[in-house]
Amino acid sequence: MLVYTKTGAIIKIDDTPIAVAGGEGTVYRIISTGQYSDSCVKIYHQDIRTEVRKKKIDFMICNKPTILATVNFIICWPQEMIFNHNQGFLGFIMPLAFPKSEKLYEITNPEIPKRLSLGWGKFDRSQKTGIEKRLKVCVNIAVAIHSIHQTGKYSIVDYKPQNILLTNEGQISIIDVDSFQIASNGQVLYHSEVATREYAPPESFRIIPSTSFVPNSWDRFSLAVSFYEIIFGIHPFASTSIGQYNNANAIIEKIQNGLFVHGSKKCHLTNIPPLHNNFRQLPNSIQQLFIKESAFYTIKVLCSLSKNL
Repeated sequence: MLVYTKTGAIIKIDDTPIAVAGGEGTVYRIISTGQYSDSCVKIYHQDIRTEVRKKKIDFMICNKPTILATVNFIICWPQEMIFNHNQGFLGFIMPLAFPKSEKLYEITNPEIPKRLSLGWGKFDRSQKTGIEKRLKVCVNIAVAIHSIHQTGKYSIVDYKPQNILLTNEGQISIIDVDSFQIASNGQVLYHSEVATREYAPPESFRIIPSTSFVPNSWDRFSLAVSFYEIIFGIHPFASTSIGQYNNANAIIEKIQNGLFVHGSKKCHLTNIPPLHNNFRQLPNSIQQLFIKESAFYTIKVLCSLSKNL
């Protein structure tokens, strides 16, 4: 299959998608040994190829974060737009994720899936080295997200483990970046259309991403939830509530009511799963990062931890 750049350069892509088509488009590897040898293309579904989407991608190409890749992370950011032979907008070129990557959610469960190779055993939570490895993953994610936030233009909004790829060496790749909110001085230029409620902060019940400005603090809450899952294998709000919160059954209801299992409302919780007990094995300084109301410190301190892990 052939696609074209804005300047008319011909790009040959594989006929077989890299993964199952998503809600907005399909990703294909570029067949090249030259400039695009480590790249792929995202081709939007027909109904997504709007003028607004084209302008959003053009904005992202012209306003990249300063650091898009290191040995520890890749942000799969739009590099060039692509078109069909009639110069109709199709999508964009972006870097490939690290080879042999899996979805981050594979290590957020209590047990590492058996289908993964032995190389993933290094994330074993029963070993001190496994916890250290998981903390390093959190550091790599935090540094990459910080690079995005430093632009002052982007909020991820729909951060979730399914949008992060991971190697068994702890390298991470951030994907689906074209869903980010783009804003300037608090004024939204392009909205993020969706958010995953289990990773969204309490204010998500009054802030609608598709119509409202979403601050970066939203992302920091999402990161804190994800980091807890990476380290402990369970959502930080997973428990049973009693008393005045007896009707808060779903995770999103517990988030809305601030029922973090190690927070100030712990007395209103019962049947707390044993996996949460491992929280006390972390250094107190890291425990406090999760307990503090602002997860800004989670990013700041985890970045500094990278020097010691």
